[in-house]
Formats: sequence, C-alpha cells, structure tokens
Amino acid sequence: MRQSLKTGALWGLAEQSLQSLTNLLTGVFLIRFASKEEYGLYGVAFSMTLLTVGVANALVMTQMTVIAPSKPDNVRVAYCGSMFLALLAVVGLAALLLLSAIFSFEEHISPQYTRLAYVFCLSFPGVVMIEYVRRYLYLTLAPRRVFFVGCLFSTIYLSTLILFYFMGTEHLHLSVLGANGLIALAVAMFSIAYFARFSLRESGRLVWGSIAESWRQGAWALGGVSVTWLQGQAYIYLLATMQGAAVVAEANAARLLLAPIGLISTSLGRVFMPRMAYLRANGKEKQTIGMAFRVLALLLSCIAVYSLLLYLGSDRIMDFFSREYESLGWLLLVWSVCVACEAIRSMPAQLLQVYRKFRIITTRNAVTAVLVVAASAIAARYGNVRGVILSMALGELLLAVLLWRGFQHAQIERG
Repeated sequence: MRQSLKTGALWGLAEQSLQSLTNLLTGVFLIRFASKEEYGLYGVAFSMTLLTVGVANALVMTQMTVIAPSKPDNVRVAYCGSMFLALLAVVGLAALLLLSAIFSFEEHISPQYTRLAYVFCLSFPGVVMIEYVRRYLYLTLAPRRVFFVGCLFSTIYLSTLILFYFMGTEHLHLSVLGANGLIALAVAMFSIAYFARFSLRESGRLVWGSIAESWRQGAWALGGVSVTWLQGQAYIYLLATMQGAAVVAEANAARLLLAPIGLISTSLGRVFMPRMAYLRANGKEKQTIGMAFRVLALLLSCIAVYSLLLYLGSDRIMDFFSREYESLGWLLLVWSVCVACEAIRSMPAQLLQVYRKFRIITTRNAVTAVLVVAASAIAARYGNVRGVILSMALGELLLAVLLWRGFQHAQIERG
C-alpha cells in the first residue's frame, strides 16, 4: 500500500506538472502574441471554466470519489458509470441554459463578451469531461493512465497553438479557448472508450439512485463550490468592471507564474483524497488526519521553494514580459502570500469532504465570501490590485480557521 501510494503520488505529480506546463505555455503564448485586453478576456472565460468544473466536481466527481470506496466491489464500477451518465446530464443542461441566457440578453452585452460567451459554451463541456476521466482513473488507482491522457491532450493542444502562430490567427483568445475545449472533449471520449470498465447499460439502471445519493451532500458541496469560486474569482469581475480587462490581464499574468503551485495542490488532492477516503471508510481516522497534515507540509514546502526561485529570477522574468506588465514584481509577492493561505485552507476543506461534511464547508465559506467580496470591491474601487489580492489572502486564512474548528466539532459529535 505504501509503495503504491508513493508511485501514485509520483505519477500524479508528473501529470499535474505536465498540465501546469501546458497552462503556463498557454498564458505565455497569449501574453506574447495577443493584446493585453484579449488576454484579460481570456482570463474572464477561464474563470467561468473553473466554475463549471467546480460545479461538476461538487455534484459528480467529488461525490464519486468519497462514496465509491464504500460500495461493494461488484457494484463499484457500475456506480462510476452511472456518475458518468449523471455528468452528461449536468453538462448538457448547463450548456442549454447558458446558450438560452446568451441569446436572450445578446442585445445588452458588448460584442466582445458575446463572442466570448458563445466560444465558452463550445469549450467547457470538454474541459469538464476530461476532468471526470482524471478523477475516475485516480479512483481506480491508475495514475499512470492519467499521465498518458495528459500527454495525449497536451501534445495535440500545444501543436494546435503552434499552428495558430504560423497561420497568423486573429482573435487568439477565442481560438485558444475553443481549441482547448474541443481537443479535451475528443481526448476524454477516447479515454472513456479505451479505459472505462463500466457498461453504460448496466450503469444506466443505477443512475437515478446515484443522483439521489450524491445530491444529499452534493447540494451542500455545490453551495460550497459557488461561494469558494466567488471568494477566489470575484476579483476578476470586479477589476474588469471597475478598471477594465487590461488590469485583469496584469493580475492574471502574475498569478500565471504561480499556477504550477496551484496545480500541484490540485494534483496532491486528486492523488491523496481517494486514499484518505479509503482510510476513513476502514475506520483509520488518525491515519486520515495524519495524511492531510503531511500533504499540507509538502505543499507549503513547495510554495516556499518555488516563491524563492521566482524572486531570484524576477529580473529575467521582467525582461521577458513587455512594459505593459510593469507591476508584475509586487504582484508576484502578494500572490505568493495568497497561494500559501489557500494551501492552509485546503487541508481542513479536504478532510471535511472525505468525511462528507459539505454543509460545514458551505456555511463557513459563505461568511468569508461575503467579507472578501466586500473588501475586494472597496480595494478595486478606491485602491489597487495588490489590495484586492491581500483581501483574498486574509479571507483564506479566516476560512481555514473556521473550517478546522468545524472539523473538530464534527469529530466531537461523532464521539
């Protein structure tokens, strides 16, 4: 078990590093060859993509991760298939609702945002589906296959970006967004057909029961995702509304350089959360909590080392970016603080997910989200980008305290 855990972690980190590199190259590509406003618009769409993936995770993938270990062996695979069918329903419904909303309000939206919204509708289903593939393969303890899927996607996608460059494609932000989603969809469907062990016919008999079971905690998880997204992504819309898309581009350019840390955090969660769920299902609560603390220590160490490397190489980074991004140095510093605070918050949040205490996450996060959005709005209106990011960091620390106390109370209630 210990050896497989180490091997799985290594494959997971390799896959997440590849995904991090792909996202980093995408951002650099847009910063170098698209206008600052186009990169800012891409940031708006990417934020919405994070929301859709979060919703799908809350209702389907996270529920599958924490519920599947408690299923009998002869039902577990079919259960995962039923959750795949549930995901198709969620994605289809979301796409229809969004397209209807865009069509209804098209006259009241500027053309640049209308085009962005239509391309987003084309893009997000694929991003959600490939995320399901990753979570399913991690759950079946097949991280090596996750790495293969990541290599396949990144190879095709980055080759497409090179093609865009040589073709002199206009509206790069729209082309990149659409290519990302369509290629992800193709790779996801191939992976499901090649790797999935479930029979859709057998899984179809379980789908309504699986939906009902996942909704009990999924509803609270959905609320938690919504307020978490609001707390972490509201700055984009506040800055876009009050200071313009170009300011969003500057904030996101600094955050982009710290993206590998965020993706390492996600990778560790994907690798270790299923194992924590198995430990918890077998009554090994001390080992579950101990694993969560070890993951946090590893993540904070990665943040410290990576931030130091960024600081040492800040002069070269500034030479690489154009003069339009002259505030990048200070933004890197405050984003490093914010990412560390997010890591501290992620530890009790993952424990509460493993223990299926999604209500605690939602109620606590709702409080901090309101405070963060209010503070960020004031900073965006009367201050600068650094004030907005520091408001988010303080909100993450407050949420970490509230979630940890909530987890302790939940343990006391369990006796």
